[in-house]
Amino acid sequence: MPNGRPGDHPHYDIVHHKIEVLGGGLDETVRSIDAIASPELNEIVSHLVASWPRDSGGTVAPHGLSIVLHALLSYVEKQRNRSAD
Repeated sequence: MPNGRPGDHPHYDIVHHKIEVLGGGLDETVRSIDAIASPELNEIVSHLVASWPRDSGGTVAPHGLSIVLHALLSYVEKQRNRSAD
């Protein structure tokens, strides 16, 4: 069971430990989502990051994940702007 230490969960590593897990700017996108998204959406992002397909070396295939994360970031930014109006 995860205990919050580095290496326990990729999303926790990215957000709380500021460890580069995904590379290619995706870690910063995850942090940006975490900063403004609801806990429910952050839970979805956590599951995406943890379960996104990896190659035999454990590296995430970044293209598809990048599309999904950028769409989610755009969504939460629009939601935040709507609520600020």
